[in-house]
Amino acid sequence: MGFFDVLIKPEEVFKSEIKNASFGKAILPYVIMGLVAGILLGGLLFAAGIFLLPFLKSSYDFTVPAAMTGLFGGTGLVFGILFGVIGYPLMVLIGTGFLFLIAKLFGGKGTFTELLYLSSLLVWPLLAIGILVSIAASILMAVFPPLGMLLHLAFAIYGAYLGIAALKVAMGLEWLHSILVFVVLWVICAIIAGIIALVVVLSMASFFGGLGNMMRV
Repeated sequence: MGFFDVLIKPEEVFKSEIKNASFGKAILPYVIMGLVAGILLGGLLFAAGIFLLPFLKSSYDFTVPAAMTGLFGGTGLVFGILFGVIGYPLMVLIGTGFLFLIAKLFGGKGTFTELLYLSSLLVWPLLAIGILVSIAASILMAVFPPLGMLLHLAFAIYGAYLGIAALKVAMGLEWLHSILVFVVLWVICAIIAGIIALVVVLSMASFFGGLGNMMRV
């Protein structure tokens, strides 16, 4: 199988690869991607601890012990790496679990491992193409913004098509049922995101409202 074959002829590749499904092979790309992202996040948090706290000290007369600066930076680095290696794969497993359960309700016959494995085959090819698309879209945005936005939209739609194709083969569904499974998942995610956003907004409003009352007193 060529590196980009899964993007060009996804169903054919998925059907030939499903027999090789294993949990270890399926989760490995997400662990590696999480590790890379975690190192980058940890590096940013480490930099914040090393450079931001001393900046506050010099700019706002904010007393920051040297030990606290190192502790904050080191903790940020460790947190970023742990979140990437553990948190990101865990979120993938939870999301795939929801997708699997919804697919089962629509008559899916495959296994969780098969679904996770076929989806994982898209990780590196989509990442590589996504980087190229982002570069091309950035250039187009500078010349003619609608073209850049259209390129991003086209890539997102094709990525969704690939995900639906993986679901179709892994769970043995028809195209219509596969699309409906994704639509149901997106609706559920939108509702959950809306509830979280509402809770955050209400919490912030309550906090700042209470803070304002304290300042008036």
